[in-house]
Amino acid sequence: MQSKSIVQAALAASLLVIGCGANAQQYIVGSADMDHDGISNRHDRDRDGDGIANARDHHPNRFDRVARTGPRGDLDRDGVQNRYDRDRDGDGLVNARDPHPDRFDRRIARKGPRGDLDRDGIQNRYDKDRDGDGIANRRDPHPNRKDVAEVGRTGPRNDLDGDGIRNRNDHDRDGDGIRNRRDDHPNDRHRG
Repeated sequence: MQSKSIVQAALAASLLVIGCGANAQQYIVGSADMDHDGISNRHDRDRDGDGIANARDHHPNRFDRVARTGPRGDLDRDGVQNRYDRDRDGDGLVNARDPHPDRFDRRIARKGPRGDLDRDGIQNRYDKDRDGDGIANRRDPHPNRKDVAEVGRTGPRNDLDGDGIRNRNDHDRDGDGIRNRRDDHPNDRHRG
C-alpha cells in the first residue's frame, strides 16, 4: 500500500515536470532554492532572483525580463550592474544620450566606439577611417556615412572608373582619357 502512494507521488511529480516543462522549478516552493542564492524559497524575499521582492512581484516564482533591465541586473552581460553601467544595453551609446537605453540598437552599435561600421575588423574607436570611404575621419565631413557625395568612390583607396587601379595610383581616375592633372573634373567622366 505504501509503495502505491510512492508511485502515485512520483507520477504526480513527473506530470508536474511534463506540464511545466523547463520552468518546473518555478512552481516548486518550500525548502527548494529557486534562484540558487543559498536562501530557501520560504525565507527568500525574492524567490526568483529577478531583483523584485515577492511582495511587489507580479510573478514571484518566475524570473522576469525586468530583472535584466532593473538596477541590479546586467542587461548587456558585461559584468557591470545596470545601476553602474553607463551603457546598459551595450550598443555604444551612453544611457543619457540613448533614446532607448534598455534596447540594443544594431545601427547605433555599428556606429558606436566598440562597433565596426565599415566591417574591416577594426573597432571604430581605433579605425582612422570608420566608414571605409577612403577619407580619414579627421578630414571626412561625414565620418560615419560612406555614401555622401560619392566620397566612397572618389576616395584614394577606391577605384572610381573600375579599371583595377586604385584612385591614388590612377593617372586617369574617372577613365575619360584625360589625365587627372589636365582634367578640370578628374572625378567626373562626363565633364572633361
